[in-house]
Amino acid sequence: LIQQERDGLKKRLEALAAERDTLVREVAEFRGKWEKCCEDRDTALKDLSQVKSSIRDKEDAQIAKAKEEKEKQDKERAAEAERKTQEAVKAAEEAEAKRKQAEEEAQKMVEEAERKKVEDEKKKLEKQEAAVKKAALEAEEEKRLEEKMAAA
Repeated sequence: LIQQERDGLKKRLEALAAERDTLVREVAEFRGKWEKCCEDRDTALKDLSQVKSSIRDKEDAQIAKAKEEKEKQDKERAAEAERKTQEAVKAAEEAEAKRKQAEEEAQKMVEEAERKKVEDEKKKLEKQEAAVKKAALEAEEEKRLEEKMAAA
């Protein structure tokens, strides 16, 4: 009975040893797979880092290019604004010169109109004076005639 139990325990011990050997082999295989996965992960992380760096470099290049383009456009807009400002200043100066010329011409026309009005008034007064003198001469002539008639 003890021998049977010993044989049973021996078989059990052998079975446990076989199971232990299987587990040790499986653990070793798992460790190998685990290490391979860790290496693959590290490689993937390095690749990801390189891709991120490449993307960052491309983005930086695009940002720099966009800034350069914006600066170029800003310079063009500033130059256009300056040109338009110069044109506006020139147009304002021309308009001011035309306004002054028109003002001078209007002043000359006013002065000419006033001079003509004065001349017309002078002529009118001269005509009235001549008419008054003529009337006075006629009145004097008539008076002489009346005196002659009265004397006659």
